Amino acid sequence: MPYCKIVLLSIGFLLAECLGAAEAPDAAAPIPKDAAVPIPKEVVLNISDMTGGNALPGKEARTIDQKAKRAVVDDFLRKNPGVRFSSDTGIKIPGEAAESAILMSMAGGSAGEILYVNFRTMDQFVTQNFLYPIDEYVFDWVREVKGLPAGAPMTLADINPEDIGIHPEVWKVVCRRGNDGIKHVYCIPFGTVVMALVYRKDLFKEAGLDPNKPPKDWDELYEYAKALTDPAKGQYGIGSDPISWHFIDFLWQGGSECVVEDADGNWSAVFNDDNAVNTLRYFRKLFCTKVKKFDPESGQEVEGTVGRRGWDYFDDFSRGKCAMYMNYTSDTQLATITDLQPTVLGIAALPAGPIRRANEINAPMWGISSQVKDKSKRDAAWKFIRHQASDDAKRIVTKIFVQGGYANTLNPKYLEKFGYTEYLEEIPESWRTANVEAFKYGRPEPYGRNCKTIYLQMKLPRGVEHLCLRRPDHADGPDGQPAGGVRALALPACVHQQDPALLPGDDGLPAGGRHDPEFPDAAQPAAGADRRRPRHGRARLRRAGAGPARQSAAVDPGRDRPGHRHSFGAGDPHPRIWPRLAAQQLLGADPARRRQRLFDLHVQRLLRFAAARIV
Repeated sequence: MPYCKIVLLSIGFLLAECLGAAEAPDAAAPIPKDAAVPIPKEVVLNISDMTGGNALPGKEARTIDQKAKRAVVDDFLRKNPGVRFSSDTGIKIPGEAAESAILMSMAGGSAGEILYVNFRTMDQFVTQNFLYPIDEYVFDWVREVKGLPAGAPMTLADINPEDIGIHPEVWKVVCRRGNDGIKHVYCIPFGTVVMALVYRKDLFKEAGLDPNKPPKDWDELYEYAKALTDPAKGQYGIGSDPISWHFIDFLWQGGSECVVEDADGNWSAVFNDDNAVNTLRYFRKLFCTKVKKFDPESGQEVEGTVGRRGWDYFDDFSRGKCAMYMNYTSDTQLATITDLQPTVLGIAALPAGPIRRANEINAPMWGISSQVKDKSKRDAAWKFIRHQASDDAKRIVTKIFVQGGYANTLNPKYLEKFGYTEYLEEIPESWRTANVEAFKYGRPEPYGRNCKTIYLQMKLPRGVEHLCLRRPDHADGPDGQPAGGVRALALPACVHQQDPALLPGDDGLPAGGRHDPEFPDAAQPAAGADRRRPRHGRARLRRAGAGPARQSAAVDPGRDRPGHRHSFGAGDPHPRIWPRLAAQQLLGADPARRRQRLFDLHVQRLLRFAAARIV
């Protein structure tokens, strides 16, 4: 029995020691040399581009741009071994609705943790809470750059965006008021571009122009474009897009704005003033003036327009058929890669308008999805965004371009910074000057409310395009009116809401009946007279697409102030006015003045409606 007690006591002590050892902290327990070290959980990220697909550059990169982007991603992965990227392609929609794919992805919860954002969609992403505010990440970044201790007090007002490589005009876009009424930072740009004029020096020489003296204002741009147009060779002076990507630069230069934000954060479209009309008139002249040249092969004169709008201008430029066009120059790359050498390729700041110098500034940006709840994923996403905007990324891009033989397209600032000084002489000084000037006068692409479709809205009046770009010859016809007139059928249905009584008929005169060319005095109709518009005028409106409800609407012509939101309806107080009298009072008796005034009236109405559609 005593022996049994001793054994039982010994077992009890051993159990106690074992239990005590099991409850002891892990740090107190010795770790065998061959024990496996715990591997941190792998973080998987997906990157969504603006069309909803995967924005990750593939490993089988072909172009120099793709190779540089892939090299930057590979560098990030080497420095962050616990992160990998998903190959999920996400939702993609073809055609003009492509950008709506990201909206569907967000609604279905399948969007990536990292989102590509552009200026036009920025407001929509913020107001719909798609983006996670990254203020604290940015504060840590600024503290690191300025050598401040971690956690040092800081507000957005304390930040100089240039300290972290962000242009002040771009900062206006990324640092903005959220739904809580407070400003936050929502995105970080990983490059900045500005619009410039690109031209062929060889064509300048052939036309007798100095290739080292590009056009400096609107007048010279028009004269240069005429001189560079040779229809016999299929050559034209300037090319542009068929929407309004380039037109907005002219709009700014002419003294107008596209959209503005008030102190309360409300956005209004304001491209409905006289400066906008004047800009359209210049735009029409620049792209519709015709030039005749003798063709020795056919033995006849050949006619062609000074400018062309379409999607072929870039290829035409490479083939020597287009002399000038507008394109981006960036903070890292001065020239877009082409087969042309710097001796042939010219780059200049956009010509000044009658009011000011101005050109677009833009930037591709990354943001973090608000649907990311896992902090480790948010932290990993921020590391990627920060790396994309870092000097390490720019160093890698510079290296890839130099190795690929494209050093002569790069910004000399980075060639010098990263030790490639032997290539500095290959960069034309005029390119550097143009880049600096363009950044100096840069204005952000519209980034306010409903600006996602801003370019389509500015293009909305097909009637404007018809008036400005499809009828270059407003020569007088036999009746003293513009040849062919301006047809109401060419105008979009929405315009007929403005003031149907004053819309032109087939002969260019206000719908409601034929009037003699000189507009003799006409009195108001007698009391009780029928003021209704003639039936043929209503039929014309129906053919143009205006429904009965829209035909009855009218707009007070006095409500012409910029940014005014027009409302259309049968209850509008503006009375019907007699078309003949209106034509006489508004257009005047002089045929030339009448023709120009008629054009201006149409453009103003179309612009007013387009502006009202934005807000």
